Amino acid sequence: MKYGIIKNLIPIDICNRMVLAMNSTKDVTSNPKLMSIETNISFNIIHTQIQSKVEDFFKVKLVPTYNYCRIYHIGGILKKHKDKPSCEYSVTVNLRQEGDRSWPIFMDGEPISLSSSNGAAYKGCEIEHWREENDIGKCHQIFFHFVEENGPNQKWKYDKRKKDFFYGLQSENIML
Repeated sequence: MKYGIIKNLIPIDICNRMVLAMNSTKDVTSNPKLMSIETNISFNIIHTQIQSKVEDFFKVKLVPTYNYCRIYHIGGILKKHKDKPSCEYSVTVNLRQEGDRSWPIFMDGEPISLSSSNGAAYKGCEIEHWREENDIGKCHQIFFHFVEENGPNQKWKYDKRKKDFFYGLQSENIML
């Protein structure tokens, strides 16, 4: 399978905490239509805790590379693209959005609608994906990226950082 939905990937209460963390973090862009946020250790821990669900979906052993967050505002878009090698397998999770309807992500031309806590899993280097102009209101998203453990892009594991740096302090049972 090249893409699909993983339901209830992150519990709603954790999604709400992640939104609070995102809202109190500095923007690393100067775009008024979207806000990009660098990761933190808590999000890295969640990254590793959802890993087995993503592996089950794709039926392959994975290693995390990196994650990042975006808050899209009215008028924000995600340009049509395929991902770089460190995003061989990816999941975008809808943490929260305004409005009474979904703002879909398109995968190979098919709209994928996500409710809060659900993730769209996809092979980022193979699947062309994008979002059209946001017309629903503020939308909080997090992107988790992985590579196949023994695959051609394995050099990107932990985003070429040491494993201990990715995990930070001891990570067992922190959030999920």
